[in-house]
Amino acid sequence: MLCDLCSTPASVAYQCKPFVMHPNLPEAIALNRDLYVCSACSALIEAEQWKDLIDRSVSLAIEQRSIPLERHFLVRASTEEFVLKLRKHLQRG
Repeated sequence: MLCDLCSTPASVAYQCKPFVMHPNLPEAIALNRDLYVCSACSALIEAEQWKDLIDRSVSLAIEQRSIPLERHFLVRASTEEFVLKLRKHLQRG
């Protein structure tokens, strides 16, 4: 299983209430299962370091997928939206 935030091997699962990104678009993305994250992303979640979590996710996505410079802002925008929704739907006990 890979981390849902940075695509490195996941080691932690969080319960998360289901949510949908872009519900009115054909590219709607739904998360209706546990969130799987690596230990580095888990540490950022536990510390509520959301900006650092976004920065990590974006930089690794760009590096892993060789995303062209002109599309970096789209990766950041969608990651910011995902993390914002995640914060609202994450269930930590």
